Amino acid sequence: LRPGVHSTEMSVAEHTARVTRLYRRSLKTALNWAIQRDLFNEEARRIRSLFERNRDLTDPLKIQRVLREGEAYLKSKQHPDPWTPILGTWRIEVSAK
Repeated sequence: LRPGVHSTEMSVAEHTARVTRLYRRSLKTALNWAIQRDLFNEEARRIRSLFERNRDLTDPLKIQRVLREGEAYLKSKQHPDPWTPILGTWRIEVSAK
């Protein structure tokens, strides 16, 4: 916490960043579990609806509680062997003629 800021107070930018990180991590976790793209798309719509349901919350205590619950739920759903992209293992060579 920053000095002089109550634990339930959060700037709009901090709040937006925290919610965005939770949303992106939720989608990435869903992608780890999805075998087929249509299953992922269905889960992504469900996740979006959960975030939209809480979009208009204004009570700082309730917002904090919902975020903590969402982060705890996400932690419980982590894949034991998450997918990680392999970067930089191949390249295309173009020869000039």
